[in-house]
Amino acid sequence: MTYAAIIAALCAAKGPSRWDALIRPYPEAQVDPKEYRLGPGDSIRVTLSGAVSYTVDITVDVSGWASLYGPGVPSITGPTSAEELATSTQPRPYGTFLGKKHLAGLSLAEAEDTLRAFYRLFYRKTDVNLTLVYPRVVSVSVLGQVLNQGVMSCSAVERLSDLIVKAGGATGGADLTRIKVSRDGEERVFNLYKYLLEGDKTQNPLLDNNMVVFVPESKKSVVVSGPIGLLTIYFNDSTSPDAIRSLEGSRTVRVAWEEGDNVERAIAKAGGLLSKASVDGITVVRGGIRMAATLETALEPGDRVEVPRIPSEVYVFGEVKLPGAYQYSPGLTYLEYVSLAGPEERGYTKRFTVVRPDGSRVSVNPQDEAKAGDRIIVERVAFLWYDDYLRVLATVTTIIVTWLTLRRW
Repeated sequence: MTYAAIIAALCAAKGPSRWDALIRPYPEAQVDPKEYRLGPGDSIRVTLSGAVSYTVDITVDVSGWASLYGPGVPSITGPTSAEELATSTQPRPYGTFLGKKHLAGLSLAEAEDTLRAFYRLFYRKTDVNLTLVYPRVVSVSVLGQVLNQGVMSCSAVERLSDLIVKAGGATGGADLTRIKVSRDGEERVFNLYKYLLEGDKTQNPLLDNNMVVFVPESKKSVVVSGPIGLLTIYFNDSTSPDAIRSLEGSRTVRVAWEEGDNVERAIAKAGGLLSKASVDGITVVRGGIRMAATLETALEPGDRVEVPRIPSEVYVFGEVKLPGAYQYSPGLTYLEYVSLAGPEERGYTKRFTVVRPDGSRVSVNPQDEAKAGDRIIVERVAFLWYDDYLRVLATVTTIIVTWLTLRRW
């Protein structure tokens, strides 16, 4: 089934309106005049300077034509000469109607050259500047691995990435390296990562009417987990368990794998490292085998990249009343952390076993300074002499009294 056929059912949805697309004056600096192509509905501002000074806003009509005006006094037969138009002092609300030009399909830069040549037929030594004031509304359909499929009303200055965000974001498993965009029977494939990570705008095209965008599911992917960010193009439910875990410094994201991908690029695809992430101790799980990795480690489809956190707590376990994590504070000793946790009566406080973040176990002096990420284990005292002595004595006494009582009977 072609994309055109798939979208046929969606076309019954309500068409776009200027309000649906939140149309507003668009900053000129954000529009590339060589890239943006005019179409029906675009509102542009024509500014004449030099021999005459004049500004007028015009709109490209449904047929792609724009009515052009200039300073001067109109006559029944139209302008008689450039001199008459240029020297007239009688004001007009919209100026003099000069004619029409077909602008649809031209870039802003091409349209500016076209209008410059046109206006110089009437006003010599006059320059023309063209700017986009209100971009047109376009109707674009998005299908595949996005949260909300359907027909979207967008501004013509928005791009492919904006459309995906407007559709709720790409869902887990979306392949952003092979996004298919079809229009008028022509299909092109775009790698959105090249725009997101490298700034390549050719991989993030402007939207236009009757575009159909299909975001496929990734056939080859890698998983990145740990304290990582999330690109805005991905769907993010702030109430989901994954989002809650991300606030605690943990997130899991599946991204499309490409030939040549390494750990660093996979992390960038997922959203980059958070400030609490550590590049030391990164591991890659491949085929169930965990191995140490660096940012340059090459990846294969199916790999899982695990990024550790920079430790910010000290943990206390064992014979304590309040086991768990305690905020790391430089200078505190092991004994002070154990005191915060409340040692039990049978907790041995003469020496502690500590498990380092790398998994090694060491025996430490209670007065030594603790390090971030340390796990302090308070051992249980096997024999507490005074308590156990009294318990043994009481037990023996009970046995003797019982024996003597039975003997009297």
